[in-house]
This record gives sequence, structure tokens and C-alpha cells, in this order.
Amino acid sequence: MKQCIWRVVLATALLAPAIMHADRTDPALDALKQQMQQMHLVARNMRQFTVLASLIGGVTAFIGFWLAYQWDLPVGPTDVTLAGIVYGIVFLAKTLFDLTFRRSQARHGLIAGGVQP
Repeated sequence: MKQCIWRVVLATALLAPAIMHADRTDPALDALKQQMQQMHLVARNMRQFTVLASLIGGVTAFIGFWLAYQWDLPVGPTDVTLAGIVYGIVFLAKTLFDLTFRRSQARHGLIAGGVQP
């Protein structure tokens, strides 16, 4: 069993750079990369994405476990529901912020199509 795990780890370590840099030659992977960049709500790069995902996931898992324990609920669905609620709140806050920010920029003539003072 341990040999099988080490083979998977070794194959992943050897193939990961090739897969990560394949977007330079494969248009399908380039399109996927662009779509993934649009999906990040608050992170500007992969490091921020990883750190924020770990923090948000850890906090929601802990709070979800605590809520499940307090109210005698199943842990898995409670964690998933809480993570969905957090995602929805972040999505709405980001959307409202972007709309307000763009409206402010358009009002001051900082973006195309904005009203010139």
C-alpha cells in the first residue's frame, strides 16, 4: 500500500510542472485558466487563494462542527451549508462593492463610458 502511495506522490510531483505550464500550448487549458481566474472572488493570485481558502475552510469547519454539536445536527451537511452561506455572503459583498466602485469611477470619469466632469 505504501509503495502505491509513493508512486502517486512521485507521479504528481513529476507531472505537476508539465500540467501547470501546458496552458502555453493548449488553448483548452488556457480557457480553463481564464475561467478559474474569474472564479476567484477575493484573491488576486494563487498564494492568496490558497491562504484564504484554508482560513475560511478551517473557520467554517470549526464553527460548523460546533453548531452541529450544540444543536445535535449532522456534521457534514452543517459544514457544507455554513460554507455555502459564507460563499453567498462573500459573493454578494464583492458584487455590491464592485458595483459601487465602478459607479464611483464612472461618476468621476475614470473608466470608459463614464461621465466626464
